Amino acid sequence: MICGIDPGVTGGIAFYNGLKLYAHRVPTSKLANKKILDMEGICKLLVQYEPELVFIEQQQAMPRQGVASTFKTGFGYGIYIGILHALGYSYTVVIPRKWKADLGVSSDKDLARQRATDLMPMGESSWSRKCEDGVAEASLIAYWGLYCGQDPKGSKTGFLSKNFTKTSIRGLFGPDDTLPKQ
Repeated sequence: MICGIDPGVTGGIAFYNGLKLYAHRVPTSKLANKKILDMEGICKLLVQYEPELVFIEQQQAMPRQGVASTFKTGFGYGIYIGILHALGYSYTVVIPRKWKADLGVSSDKDLARQRATDLMPMGESSWSRKCEDGVAEASLIAYWGLYCGQDPKGSKTGFLSKNFTKTSIRGLFGPDDTLPKQ
């Protein structure tokens, strides 16, 4: 199982193994009338699906983005990284330009939802509403990780290009007791 994460309070978390897709809106809660990441909910999803690999979209400041918005984006991204470390998951940071180019996805959110439907029709109901583009993008990131993932040296190492088993994957990350159990 591969996990794809589109960080942020309007993002998504998806788990994909080539046959089944489990795509979710990011769990959130309210604090002082503001939507914030529900860290416990995120942890529960990760532990429930126990992905072998996690791919998370890199977050960065954008041109003309305000200071408060930039801080909020970085803070949320840091929460995800902290959760992944705390639960013992290895992860790969994915540059949006890379996965989008490899999968033929533009910056248009509606077209991203359509591309996700083209590649994973079983998940269409998970991103049927316009506000669920983050779920579609998380699913596309998981798809990219499964079929097109890059190792740090840049060679193609999509998860399916190798004959990994759960046991061999766990061997890459260390002793079994470093990974969460259900």
